[in-house]
Amino acid sequence: QLACPLDLGCHSVGKTKELIAKVSEIRSEHEDGRSYVSWDDVTALSLPPTFQRFLYNVAIAEQMTASSSS
Repeated sequence: QLACPLDLGCHSVGKTKELIAKVSEIRSEHEDGRSYVSWDDVTALSLPPTFQRFLYNVAIAEQMTASSSS
């Protein structure tokens, strides 16, 4: 069985909301005064590059990045 970073429950069906909540926890306050997920926030987690990209893509899809947050 594959290891699942961040204890996301990757092997369970119906864990989408849990994944989105975990990605939301990556958000941080930035110099512009806004709170969003940046690529630096994701890479600071020291996860495998493919998983970093996956998490960042989730953040983009859920409008949690600088270009999509207001």
